[in-house]
Amino acid sequence: MKELAVAAVSLTVALAVTAATATGADKCSGREGDADCAVYLIARKCVDTSTPEYCVVCPSPRAGYCPQQAACETTTEVWTGTARYVVIRDRTMCSCPQVTHGLAIPTGAVTGVEDPDRPASIWKFAWSATEAAGLTETQAVLVANPPGHRSQNQLHVHILPIDPSKAGSLEMTPVEEVSDLINVWAVADALAASKGLKSFGIVVHRAGAAWHVHVADAPLTDAYTMLPDCSRPVRKH
Repeated sequence: MKELAVAAVSLTVALAVTAATATGADKCSGREGDADCAVYLIARKCVDTSTPEYCVVCPSPRAGYCPQQAACETTTEVWTGTARYVVIRDRTMCSCPQVTHGLAIPTGAVTGVEDPDRPASIWKFAWSATEAAGLTETQAVLVANPPGHRSQNQLHVHILPIDPSKAGSLEMTPVEEVSDLINVWAVADALAASKGLKSFGIVVHRAGAAWHVHVADAPLTDAYTMLPDCSRPVRKH
């Protein structure tokens, strides 16, 4: 994996965000200790090591900053970040490093795809991390799962390699083309409404000079990325 240019920080995420149900919850601000707000707490308390009592308030500190053992599953790895967003490595990479898996997370409280306060620039930010993560334009895919197929009620965009064998079926889902990722939310909302989808997730991937925006109500990380490979036995040679 290439070195990441922003801040040159290395941390390891202590949580795998999986496709479990987490719907109808409030924003995570003020309830950071709840299980469905784990990535919000990490984004708020585990990135800046100068935070007062960092080793106390951060549940998964950066490796080398706190006395506890710095195992992959119990530390946070940050790939890049700004004041508004951070990209961390998902815990699935601890046991499955062959499948690149990052999470782009706002530092402010945003519930998910359904939240009217969704930041428009998160898609551009997430895409900017794909090359540094070692994914080419044809490999990379961005995914935000629907409310009924996520475990966290803090918006997070998965950064993953697309499964080439599923590319054809992905193109069968409702799709629109955008030339600017700043328009993803508006295009996805209109597309979902036109198809009668009250709940939906979003898949974004490169399509020539533009991007394709897909909507569907399904566990999208499992349906169209290489993530399911992590649950398959690794053949020994």
